[in-house]
Amino acid sequence: MLEFEKKWLLTQAEYEVLKLQFAGNSSTTVQTNYYFDTDDCSMNRQGITCRIRGKNGRYRVTIKNHQMNHDDCSHEATIADTTQFDVSVFCALGLRLQGELITERTLLYEDAFCKAELDKNQFLGCTDYELEIEYAEGHAECVLAVLEQVAYALRSVNEDITAKWLYIHTNAQSKSQRFFGRKTKLVEGGGEVQENADKNNVPNDVSPEQQSEKKEAYNPDEYLNKYFCD
Repeated sequence: MLEFEKKWLLTQAEYEVLKLQFAGNSSTTVQTNYYFDTDDCSMNRQGITCRIRGKNGRYRVTIKNHQMNHDDCSHEATIADTTQFDVSVFCALGLRLQGELITERTLLYEDAFCKAELDKNQFLGCTDYELEIEYAEGHAECVLAVLEQVAYALRSVNEDITAKWLYIHTNAQSKSQRFFGRKTKLVEGGGEVQENADKNNVPNDVSPEQQSEKKEAYNPDEYLNKYFCD
């Protein structure tokens, strides 16, 4: 599935303004991204994210390719969507759990062509804030309409901001890029990497057997070729 989206990192003040402004029409959920990679983060360096997203008691296993021709475009392939935390696909690829990112996500706006969400993300001992607008292919103009409302609200903390400025100055890396970027800095700086890849970072109902399970049915080359080598 092709995914088109624009992202902006926000200050805490900007985040709180938008959450307050859209509070009457918003709903909030919590989701956790569990990231898998080699210990030298080779998948991330290739622009590929391997994750399990836990939300509302379900776990979606996905491989996401950020290296697309369009700046806003990525390709996301869902491998499984179940009530089980199944790591077998990523174990077969030789990947290990590297940590988690917890997102408190607030839906600000949604229509047939556009969805705007406000995220508070916690990972590796830090918190950041983000506005994410996903839009249907060929409907980038819908983003500007949402940004008009966003810019109007943000003028209380930045009187010069405009929708056009925001549209041009998308400034956020993906969540996985920020996660692995911080992890690399912590490792290189000799700092303690919280939420490291150990048994404490998986859901409580996952057994040790499930965490280490490797199924012969999964062929790494088959998965990567199927989703990203067309």
